Amino acid sequence: MTNKLRRLTLVLGIIVVLLGAYTLLYSPFSIVGRPSQSKTTSISYNAQIQRQEFVTEYSLPPNSEPNVVGVGSDGTVWSVLQNSSALVELDPSSGAVHQYILPFSSKVGLQTWGIAVDSSRNLVWFTDQTSNSVWNFNITSHTFARYSLPAKNSFPFDIAVDSKGDAWFTEYFGGKLGEITSTGRLAEWNVSSDAYSEPAGITIDNQRNVVWFTLLQGNSVCSFSNGRIQLYNLSGYGVSYVTGIAVDSGGNLWLTQHGPSLISEYNPTTHYFRSISTSIPPLNTSLPYFVAVDQSNRVWFDEHYGNSIAVFNPQDSSLVEYLIPPGPDAFANLTGAVQIGLGPDGRAWFPELYTGRIGSVNSSEDLSYNLTFQNSSIPQSPIVSNDGSTVTLNFSIAGKCNCGISLNAYMSNSTGKFSFSFGRDSGIGNFSSTFTIRNTGAERGVYFVTVSAKSASITVSRVLEIQSN
Repeated sequence: MTNKLRRLTLVLGIIVVLLGAYTLLYSPFSIVGRPSQSKTTSISYNAQIQRQEFVTEYSLPPNSEPNVVGVGSDGTVWSVLQNSSALVELDPSSGAVHQYILPFSSKVGLQTWGIAVDSSRNLVWFTDQTSNSVWNFNITSHTFARYSLPAKNSFPFDIAVDSKGDAWFTEYFGGKLGEITSTGRLAEWNVSSDAYSEPAGITIDNQRNVVWFTLLQGNSVCSFSNGRIQLYNLSGYGVSYVTGIAVDSGGNLWLTQHGPSLISEYNPTTHYFRSISTSIPPLNTSLPYFVAVDQSNRVWFDEHYGNSIAVFNPQDSSLVEYLIPPGPDAFANLTGAVQIGLGPDGRAWFPELYTGRIGSVNSSEDLSYNLTFQNSSIPQSPIVSNDGSTVTLNFSIAGKCNCGISLNAYMSNSTGKFSFSFGRDSGIGNFSSTFTIRNTGAERGVYFVTVSAKSASITVSRVLEIQSN
């Protein structure tokens, strides 16, 4: 266990095709019985609200350490306080907070990485590594129910609830997929014969009745349907530390790589795969962690080291990263945005582990500026010959922001055979420039480059698809 803990600390703290798909069949180990239940006490107070152009923050008591965030259908925001061993309920409209103390005490507090709100049944589900348990909280009766896992040190990690009210969760060290049905039955499935596969993120495709989850060390994704697990090995795509997972309406999976600064799209039917860089280069790493897809199929994710909440729109290949103001309580200028949740209005919510705040991004606010490539100068996919040829594209920065903007470009699947340059790499307010791509011997194929314009509050990018021949 010492080696496993060391690896998890490395992955979470350094923060942390298809080679073949095959089916794994296992018999679930089930426990039938009622969980331990108990009534709780609560503390009420009002959060201090700080509103800025794009980000609104709610300050909780000092040393609260909120680590996860989930949003109910009524817009109520829920979080778990690691240091206080408590569940928090936040009313965003008023800032009213209710803190429910867990009937469990530990000197090290809670270790929670997953939360899910089942509004139709008035339950809030969350995982806890410290007590080796999965909990739910009844919003109506203010009662906690605890499901203890049979194997020690299983490390329940992420959690999701399907349309039937069944809660599904991953066991990071236990190497299992778990289910707690709406009737209270606990079942577990062994995921892989590899003891270090480490199941992490999880999501539910209710449209297709499929549970999807990632294997962080296995560099794979798995599906669970009709009693069987199917594994998709993504190692051939050069991925590393695949952690968060979400599914869009077309059945495409969106993944975070919690090591490099990449998110990825994978279609398990067609095997289409692509990775997209954030505005921070992969070697420096913005550490994308968890991911969610909204009703418009926009892809939201948090950047732990990028100190931002990002949204990628596949329709126009735009990426917007909203910088979270560090404030005086930040750790190494980071707020600790380690998770993300979406509200019914599409607003993205995030916890600030290091500052004791809960924040949200208002994406309905018009952007301060946009980066636009001229249609007459850019085909659907520019072709750049690998004989040292170049392609130059014209673009402009325009908007209401009379602010300083700097430009950069990074490739998600770089071979070291591309180089990029700008005719003008910075400016104030509105200006135009050129972007030149040079190919000095890249293999034939498709590549993706993120061209970014960064200001003090947001970074606006366009993801270009490039062909080498």
